[in-house]
Amino acid sequence: MPNSQEFQYRQTIDMQDIQFKLAEQKIRQDQSEKRLDNIESAITVGFKELRQDLLDTRADLGKIRTWRTWITFATTIGGSAAGSAIWHALQAGVHP
Repeated sequence: MPNSQEFQYRQTIDMQDIQFKLAEQKIRQDQSEKRLDNIESAITVGFKELRQDLLDTRADLGKIRTWRTWITFATTIGGSAAGSAIWHALQAGVHP
């Protein structure tokens, strides 16, 4: 049977080992939480960018509809030459 001093020493070593393992576990947990935060941030940014892309696309579609309306209107009122003139103006960067 070990003496009390040896027993106490082993208990101290065991406690330090447990504390070390708990500290390692805490570090791994913190790293996992940071990775999850990074993933969450990336997803949030990605959704914001996707939303903006969709809004930009929607705006572009609105412009296309407007262009088409202007060309149709000009063609109806002034004939194909007027529609063609508006089309070329739009291509040059002039917008209604």
